[in-house]
Amino acid sequence: MKDVVAVALITAVTTLAAGGITGGFTYGAARRQVKSHEDQARETRAEERVVRHREVRRDIYVRFLDDMVDAHRLMNRLWSAQPPPSWDSEGAELIERMDSVGKTYTVLSLEGPPDVAAAAKQLFDLVAEEGFALKAYQRIAARDSEALLDVYSVQYTDFTDRRDELEQVFVETARKVLGGDLDQPD
Repeated sequence: MKDVVAVALITAVTTLAAGGITGGFTYGAARRQVKSHEDQARETRAEERVVRHREVRRDIYVRFLDDMVDAHRLMNRLWSAQPPPSWDSEGAELIERMDSVGKTYTVLSLEGPPDVAAAAKQLFDLVAEEGFALKAYQRIAARDSEALLDVYSVQYTDFTDRRDELEQVFVETARKVLGGDLDQPD
């Protein structure tokens, strides 16, 4: 009878040991699997954050360019209007457009990065400079019937050349930040 009890105890201990070893391996495998899933989820969230941030930047860059185009359209209209429009009628709209560019620039400068914000600042400063120059030229030419463009063609050309140059710098800088300078995948 002692032999039977001994065999039963040995069998029970062996079974428990095997269960413990199997449980340990199972626990270790499950732990590694959970860690792997956590790492993968962390990487996915990080990638999603990068994509969302890139989309936010792209949206604000596009909005900035749209505001710039609107301001430039109005400025072109003011340059070419014959006779020059009254500052009271058109000036308020121009100030509003300049403010819109400024507000968008402020958001853009927060979104960054600094090199894009610096390029945007140059464009914003040019809009302000041209807007105030238009105001000054309009006051001088208010008594004439010629378009400002006819009287100040050199200044107009200077402004439009600088617009094109600074806009190109902004677009190239923004494109690099957004990854648009990367080769297309095969």
